[in-house]
Amino acid sequence: MDLEIPREIYQQGISLCRKNVLDYLDEAEAIAQKGHLQHAYVLVQVGIEETGKIVWLREEQQKNTADPVCVPDAIFGKDGGKSHRMKHEKALTVLKPELLWVCRGPFDPAVFDPRIFDVGREASPETRLMNAYVGFDDRSKRWFLGCEIDRSKLNRLINHVRQVVSTL
Repeated sequence: MDLEIPREIYQQGISLCRKNVLDYLDEAEAIAQKGHLQHAYVLVQVGIEETGKIVWLREEQQKNTADPVCVPDAIFGKDGGKSHRMKHEKALTVLKPELLWVCRGPFDPAVFDPRIFDVGREASPETRLMNAYVGFDDRSKRWFLGCEIDRSKLNRLINHVRQVVSTL
């Protein structure tokens, strides 16, 4: 299903998305300063997905010259949850992938193959969920909240997303 958005208000939506991303990043920084890195990461990942929405909306605007602009309703999450992954992937077209590795692992993802070695976790919708809710590891019989976030990597990611979004 497509949504029809009049061209005269299209840019307003993109600007609102940009403001939303920057607000999420500001809030993430404030929460990280209090030491709540998992919660800060959750906000950063939502900001990444919102960045993907900006990219997607801009692509639709450029390829669709009609007025109103028809955009897939998945942009706004009306697809049963697949839009999180879709928006994340759109964001990856403008973000540096090497900055997405914010969860610690014993191996460096730049050197070791993530399919074979524990290099931590890459920023993703799934990692967002892992850091948002308490889980239980049946093998180790331990409770956990997210992964071990590297504060400096999280800060670099926040700054990178902010810089990219400011140019969109």
